Amino acid sequence: MHPDPDPVATPKCATVPLPQSTPLKIGTSTTCPFTTNQKFRIPSCTAMAEEIAKFIVGPMPAQEFLDDFFPTKKLRGLSQVPLFMPGCYDDTLRAKYEVDAYEPFVSASKKPSFTYFNAIPIVFKIAATAQFLPDLRLVDTSSNPDGNPRSSLPFKIKPDVTIYPGGTNEEKTDSSISEIFTEFKWNIQDDPFCDVHNVGSSESDSRQSFLHDTQAGKDTLGQITSYAAAQLGAQFRTHAYSVFILRDTARILRWDRSGTIVTEAIKYNEDCFLAEFFRRYSKASPAMRGKDMSASLPTALQAQSARKALELDPSIPLVKLSIPSGAGNTSSCLLLQQHYIHPQGALHVASRPMTFHIETSFF
Repeated sequence: MHPDPDPVATPKCATVPLPQSTPLKIGTSTTCPFTTNQKFRIPSCTAMAEEIAKFIVGPMPAQEFLDDFFPTKKLRGLSQVPLFMPGCYDDTLRAKYEVDAYEPFVSASKKPSFTYFNAIPIVFKIAATAQFLPDLRLVDTSSNPDGNPRSSLPFKIKPDVTIYPGGTNEEKTDSSISEIFTEFKWNIQDDPFCDVHNVGSSESDSRQSFLHDTQAGKDTLGQITSYAAAQLGAQFRTHAYSVFILRDTARILRWDRSGTIVTEAIKYNEDCFLAEFFRRYSKASPAMRGKDMSASLPTALQAQSARKALELDPSIPLVKLSIPSGAGNTSSCLLLQQHYIHPQGALHVASRPMTFHIETSFF
């Protein structure tokens, strides 16, 4: 989240013993249990990294990723979203420290640019990510841990930038309504990904990997995996997307219960693929974005009947699931309480709460 303090320079004439390590700045995220930085490593995040590493597929070409998961023929109104222009992330890349990159990435640049019309200068702003997501909201959530009260993770996730539905006013992290989590790293050692390389134990072993086998890289992998686990555990989803940014490169990730697909590294200020992902996501259907379309809100009468039968407190939120019956197009409806997030990783977030059958009033 925050840059490490500058190293302490050795004075020419030391009259007191020098510190044996660089002092920590009290108040930085590295002193709080909300990150996976090596100064405060979280065992459950480390376990998530070790587990998900076996189920990561990639690097997938960015254009192929977009065409497979967001085919343009299924995206109405895409032509209304501005196209990518090289240089629109200039201000993001000018950031010396990671924390200085969040604001220019999220919103329009404060630095004016000029063009001319009939020799008259016209001032306009260079918009960043917001222009590609006209119907969604981008929020800098780097200082705000997850506020979802139904999370039982032993730590609170704190993504750098969160994308929410356009109708929400959330200004902090909330995994129960988030669309996309974005994590930034400004130190190349924190990159969990690298070029494809051989990991076989012999010449006949052709196994390859694009994961960095370093502790810092594993920490980051566990961190972004915990974001996906929180989101998939808090929402009824078939899959979810996230973005990882390392200075001038980005990767898009697709998470589901079978594993994770990761794109190749994208030079997002030069190439269109990250902006194009945002453009297409903004016009994608809820199902394409990953929403489980079998889940919906129950009516007031249905919720009342379920709470009475299951002896649930009125404050516990309920959800209605439509289950195909196998006979024609008919389906049955079950009511159950919404998810609690458990520290089981992105691949194990399904839950089995007590259910109420609407048609029979049995549970």
